[in-house]
Amino acid sequence: MPAQRPSRKTLLWLCLAFASASAWAHGASLSQADVESIYGRYRTTADSHGLYEIWQAADAFVTDHNRKHQTSFEVLGPDLRIMVSACLVPLAVKWARPDPGGRGIGVNVSCARTARAYEKRWEIFVPVSTPRSGHASKSLG
Repeated sequence: MPAQRPSRKTLLWLCLAFASASAWAHGASLSQADVESIYGRYRTTADSHGLYEIWQAADAFVTDHNRKHQTSFEVLGPDLRIMVSACLVPLAVKWARPDPGGRGIGVNVSCARTARAYEKRWEIFVPVSTPRSGHASKSLG
């Protein structure tokens, strides 16, 4: 029995995801439309918290920081392989501590109370790109 070929729509999504991941890995920032297209498919359900909402929380936090400190950081987005339980309380966001393992700069988005007993809380690292302008020396705090 021959293997079934993927649909054109599936191939298009795979190409978009690969191109976006390649651009992200090389430090290129994604447009708002790119982010909406990629993360918009991963919304919160009764069982799981959506990557889109996690990205939104991180982006709001970084946007607020940029406004207050005249910086130009950009949120790259959470890892698409992540799945976490639905959060029952508002998400918390804070700057991630520098990691000697080389994760780079980012924020941690966390949930203090989930809908599932086996996963009482969770925390997701969301990478942030550093500014390419003279604002790089501004503080993160």
